[in-house]
Amino acid sequence: MKYNETKAEYNYMDIYRDLSKAIEEKTYMHGTKLPSENELSTQYNVKRFTVRKAIQKLIMDGLVFAIRNKGCYVRFKDINIRIRKECSYTQSMLDKKMIPRVKLLEIKTVCPNQEQKELFNMKDEDVLWEIYVLRYYNNIPFLIGRSYIPYNRVPSFNLHFLKSMSIHKALWEAGRIKLTRKSSTCKTSISDKKESRLLSIFENSPLLRVTNINVDQGNNPIEQGISTFRADIVQISISL
Repeated sequence: MKYNETKAEYNYMDIYRDLSKAIEEKTYMHGTKLPSENELSTQYNVKRFTVRKAIQKLIMDGLVFAIRNKGCYVRFKDINIRIRKECSYTQSMLDKKMIPRVKLLEIKTVCPNQEQKELFNMKDEDVLWEIYVLRYYNNIPFLIGRSYIPYNRVPSFNLHFLKSMSIHKALWEAGRIKLTRKSSTCKTSISDKKESRLLSIFENSPLLRVTNINVDQGNNPIEQGISTFRADIVQISISL
């Protein structure tokens, strides 16, 4: 990066403008890590506080994003997730030429809460599959997902899911069930300590929480999905 070595003193706006220009001119490409605060402090011969103010403005203006304990990176274009009747998150990523990845955190059976009992018309002794995953695009974590599926409809669901890491494929292979989105609700939230760690964001960062109800070919509820997105890099549009 070019800067005026004869300048007596840099303020944070000078550094902000230099870094903004470097991002605009693609000296720092999308996904590239910026130099550390210490490196920039040395480069500009200023205190770290001055550099930090410049970085904070870059974050506020949407040019970079911070990953906790790793540093700041030039921001990718926002992920625009379209929630439709027949579309998976993975397919949304592939349609946009992004590289999706799913990490399974846990899969187990759990007792339903009252809302789930009513949704799935369950008896007291019935249980649900709970699928807990972390989704990435281009190796950046952006979504924590929890899905709940009636165990008695697909007892072998876990075996099929472990092969494909896809709820859509596993339901089809385990029970010839095809998912259709029936309803979606979205609300805002802030991240707790665990969510922040999984999504590599700071605690109390903004989140978007989407609850989807999906039905089978007979219009019977088959999945309740709760997706928690990073609000700093995700935009959501719902069209059902």
